[in-house]
Amino acid sequence: MSFAPLPPAALALGGYALILAWKTRAAFAYTRSESQSSDVAGQVQEPYAVTVLQPILSGDPTLEACLKANLAAHGEDTAFLLLVDKDDTEAQRIARKLQRPGVSVILCAPAEPGVNPKVHKLELAFGQVGTEFTAVLDDDTTVGALHMERAVQILRGTSCEGGLYTGLPTYRSERTFGDGSRAGRVGAGLITAFVNTSSALTYLPAAHSGPPITLNGMFYVTRTHVLKTIGGFTAIRGELCDDLALAQLYQRADRPIHQGSMAQLLCTGGMNFGRYVERMHRWLVFTKVLVRRTTQRQRIRLGITLGAPPLLLWISVIGAVRSGPIAAALLVVLACRHAALWNLLCVTREPRPTGSPAAELNALTAVISELLLPLHALHAALRPTIQWRTRRMRVRRDGSFESLPEKP
Repeated sequence: MSFAPLPPAALALGGYALILAWKTRAAFAYTRSESQSSDVAGQVQEPYAVTVLQPILSGDPTLEACLKANLAAHGEDTAFLLLVDKDDTEAQRIARKLQRPGVSVILCAPAEPGVNPKVHKLELAFGQVGTEFTAVLDDDTTVGALHMERAVQILRGTSCEGGLYTGLPTYRSERTFGDGSRAGRVGAGLITAFVNTSSALTYLPAAHSGPPITLNGMFYVTRTHVLKTIGGFTAIRGELCDDLALAQLYQRADRPIHQGSMAQLLCTGGMNFGRYVERMHRWLVFTKVLVRRTTQRQRIRLGITLGAPPLLLWISVIGAVRSGPIAAALLVVLACRHAALWNLLCVTREPRPTGSPAAELNALTAVISELLLPLHALHAALRPTIQWRTRRMRVRRDGSFESLPEKP
């Protein structure tokens, strides 16, 4: 008795489902193991002092609201250093408006050619930090007090002593940061879907399997003296992918990196479709640099867990158009995917007051965003020039970069 071979679409869908199942299982296993760890059990018993370094760049309509939200979430025992360019008058206006005890504004001269502008600001301010802990927070990211306490608890524990804690990025509801137009809603929905479907299924399974390859540069915390000992921000000033460079700095110093399973919220205004494409292009260019710096074994793993699923999904969708059974099976797989992702958003959510913004997930845009990934990867491969708000940079193969004149 012979059996007809399965069509390619059925094989692709089976492969997609298997990879999804493994990543989902690993992500939930990691969140459970972390929450049960003695390093995160209970609240921080001893007082702690932390200085938050926040590089600020104008051009985001929600900038002032994000900064206000962070200041409101933390008491005066948490110091904020708002790092602003000397020629950025709008950012200076907002930062000075928010000054209070514990909040200082540092004006930063322009970075030299070949120096990462964000790292340049961090380097200038780091010498003024005298607290036990230093945190770095992007200006479009909000972190609550309980999340900061959890990071400190982990850094004071045995498993991450002398290391670095990094958070898990999620976007707020798309309704909070679209520009109001139809294109704005589409762009906001797609960027929200990409981050909220890929974040937990990228960072958490990798952390479950071994030490993180990189860290999330939107929010991280470390002991101040540890970072000073291994070279501080000066050691990575020439690196454009500062999160990858900092991770490798800690790895070379044999310092652990702890991937947190609690999420911080991101919110960026004016996200029309063009801005969505621009941001995805930048992230995929950075991903190219990361892949080039990994070992062959790590590249294979990244290819299977991150590169293969969008291609397998494309094959499955094409097959579903031609076959009713494959279409039904695909709908079942996508429904399971949506349920798993929704539950991951719930278990990783940072505790917030009732009624505060939370991460959301749209089933349709979640699928579309994954299907668009191969196109973004091709775009990144063909065009190494990125746009970072008001700055244009050409990224070289080794991760170094060249600053370019702004477009007129």
